[in-house]
Amino acid sequence: MKVSVLPNEDIAYLDEVLLDGPFVRLLPASELQKLNHTHLRLWAVKNSRYGFPTLELVEWLKEQIQGKFTIELGAGKGDLGRHLDIIQTDSYIQTSPEVKAIYLAMSQPIIEPPESVLGYEAVTAVQGLKPDVAIASWLTQLVTEEECTPDTQGSVYGADEFKIIAGVKKYIHIGNEDSHGQKKALTLPHKEFKFPWLVSRAENQSKNVVYVWEN
Repeated sequence: MKVSVLPNEDIAYLDEVLLDGPFVRLLPASELQKLNHTHLRLWAVKNSRYGFPTLELVEWLKEQIQGKFTIELGAGKGDLGRHLDIIQTDSYIQTSPEVKAIYLAMSQPIIEPPESVLGYEAVTAVQGLKPDVAIASWLTQLVTEEECTPDTQGSVYGADEFKIIAGVKKYIHIGNEDSHGQKKALTLPHKEFKFPWLVSRAENQSKNVVYVWEN
């Protein structure tokens, strides 16, 4: 996978713009897109964020949910699920010693979810909580050790998205093609959406995408 190197610049000024307490505040995409994108990406890396919960994204997701029982998988810091007012879950895998070591080697901070995020691995959350809809943002897919190469979009610590899809009526994944365009679950029937109001830490914003699987 291509990795771009970001300059180590002072981006502390973005805290006041982006944060509401420990959470990313809900802003229109146009406000985020006014910011220096390199600074926004650097802020996201330093603050363990991948996608940003824009006002437009939250409103679109509410239309997709239509009041059905919905949970968030791989919620991380819990920004998106908090704005959607849904149950948030995360495997807390980045807090494990072996994964911590990997992130330390990459000089990247780990995600330490807040107490409001329940400690469930994604498939366990779906099978245990039995939601109608599951939403994930930048969720890493499960791959085997044999499948792992420097270009693999996945991890042996990832989530089995085939089991997620089989366990819900609708699975929505928000990401970027450069990181998620090789998902094995894309071999199943699904819809793809690209919107100008999707904002992430990806280098190429035109590749931000939402994948939707329905049963």
